[in-house]
Amino acid sequence: MALSTLAPPRLGWIRGQANGASLDLSFDRRLHTVAGTANQDSVSLSIDHDRGAIEGVANGHEVELAMVGWTPTRVRLEGEANGQPLNLDVNLGAHTISGSSGQDQWNLRFDHDSLHGTVGSKSVDLELDLSRGQLSGQVNGQAVQAEMVNLDMTDLAPHLYLLAPTR
Repeated sequence: MALSTLAPPRLGWIRGQANGASLDLSFDRRLHTVAGTANQDSVSLSIDHDRGAIEGVANGHEVELAMVGWTPTRVRLEGEANGQPLNLDVNLGAHTISGSSGQDQWNLRFDHDSLHGTVGSKSVDLELDLSRGQLSGQVNGQAVQAEMVNLDMTDLAPHLYLLAPTR
């Protein structure tokens, strides 16, 4: 009997509106990149698993993050994004994101189709209709309405800082 396994699709994307601006992000799992636009700025990130680093440009700032203690279910991101220190613990097993960005504390819970909590004093409430690929809700006090294809909240969680800039 043959064993058949399905890998996630190579490409995924989020296209729509967030923070009152156009959102167009492409996630390439083979090249380990995130590219496009968010918050009226270009996004060009490279994820280097061998070096444990996420580097590039997003939200008008350099992104230099170390992936500390990476496991398939947990990663700690430490460094700088959005022009501020970023220290996040993204725990896929417990479905939580905690930590800080600048002066803002992050306290979020997520599963495959929702993400809820706070970043600083602002609430984050996102819902993903998996059957239609529709992402809706709000981040940073601003509406989010987008198409999310070949991704779910576990893909977005480590990169939520792209939608929640602290400027």
